[in-house]
Amino acid sequence: MNLLKSKKISGQLLFLLVSYIDVVCDMMNESEVQTHIVNLLFKCFDCKVPQIQLVCIEKTYSLCQKVSFGEMKSKIIPRMLMLCSDTDLRVKKRALQFVKERLDLLDPSLVQSQGFVIIEQNITQNNPSSINFLLLDLMEEIAKNYDVDVFDY
Repeated sequence: MNLLKSKKISGQLLFLLVSYIDVVCDMMNESEVQTHIVNLLFKCFDCKVPQIQLVCIEKTYSLCQKVSFGEMKSKIIPRMLMLCSDTDLRVKKRALQFVKERLDLLDPSLVQSQGFVIIEQNITQNNPSSINFLLLDLMEEIAKNYDVDVFDY
């Protein structure tokens, strides 16, 4: 537990800890996961080291099962949406893919307040075509799931 609460963790240790976070979570109860693991995710999302951010995004899929829907919706998803504007293209692409695949975690107000803003900001950037197509796929998924016509400008 002390390791998870530590303010300073080396990059290598943080990478290893996040790589095996599902094993760590299996040894904890739900409240410990919400208290310690969610804060650790925030450290990883904010660390600006692409390798750590990428493994953290991957591990977020399994953590969706261990954290309450409220925690996902109010804390983790907004941070993931911030990663959709990351300067590292690999992180941006993986975060956009996560949002597209887990659109069920976003409520209409979050899509309206942050989702469309992220898409709009990314469209104006000079992204590679793979990210632009991913943005189009994301807009199409939003249109299907939220009964909005995003192509009617």
